[in-house]
Amino acid sequence: MLQSLATDPDRGLARNEAERRLGEHVANELPKARRAGLVWIFLRQFTDPLIYILLVAAVVALAIGSVSNAIFIAAVLLLNATVGAFQEARAESSAESLE
Repeated sequence: MLQSLATDPDRGLARNEAERRLGEHVANELPKARRAGLVWIFLRQFTDPLIYILLVAAVVALAIGSVSNAIFIAAVLLLNATVGAFQEARAESSAESLE
């Protein structure tokens, strides 16, 4: 195996041979994933089934004429999505810096 790779088990490759091989082959790195935008991260906050229940509750509150309850539920949903989006964006940024 070492003979087919033309290397020495004790010394490894010479610097110029390592650079030549790196030029022939790509570096052993994972491709970088495209980061989601802040708007997309914000919209993803509304994909939880419990959020759907709260959205239905807001619509029902509007249907029965309780506008103040519907506005309160909507405000809570928007606040939750905003906080969640900023936390997720910071977490993605931290994970990216660890790479």
